[in-house]
Amino acid sequence: MIIKWIYPVISVLVISVALLVYEINRLDDQYTELIESETTQLKMVQQLTFNSNRRHILLFYIAHCEDSVQIRKMEIERGILIKENDSIFNTLVKINSANPDQIQIIKDAVEARRVYNLKSQEYQAKIETSSKPFLSYEMSRDLDNLFTTYQNSINELYNEKNKHVLIRSNSYTSAVEQRSLWISLFSVSPFLIFGVLLIVLLFLLRFVLVRASER
Repeated sequence: MIIKWIYPVISVLVISVALLVYEINRLDDQYTELIESETTQLKMVQQLTFNSNRRHILLFYIAHCEDSVQIRKMEIERGILIKENDSIFNTLVKINSANPDQIQIIKDAVEARRVYNLKSQEYQAKIETSSKPFLSYEMSRDLDNLFTTYQNSINELYNEKNKHVLIRSNSYTSAVEQRSLWISLFSVSPFLIFGVLLIVLLFLLRFVLVRASER
């Protein structure tokens, strides 16, 4: 009787260990993918912040610079920063196309950037047609306000990315904990079944002995 139970017990234990190893490897793969993907995106968002700050500062440098060669260099750099941010936003939209919440926040940042760009172009046009240094408190204030709004939208995107990482990480952990519990229950199921059968047999044996003593 005991020998007959050994093989099922060993089989269940082997299957349980195999399932547990599979779950651990699967979790490791998911975490690796999550870290690689989200870390890359977070770096991209940080680059957006750096590029937009640098571009904004360069515009005010141009407004006060009287060296045409330096102005041309700064204009070229601003153009490069604009194209780089165009590429980053397009990549973020493509990567997050299946995530409505992420897409909406990215679109909000793109819209804030569009509004800022319009004011920036207006400011630059004034610089080109005015004497140096170009000073306009009202235009500078409006441009700074729009830039702040744009930067806040990028910050919100960064925070949302961080939150997204935590949510996905917690979901993976929760799923693995649940599966691990089921695997653990499965691994001890032969012992539970054997225990139940033993209790039933003992109860039947006691019942038979009681009936026999009554006779």
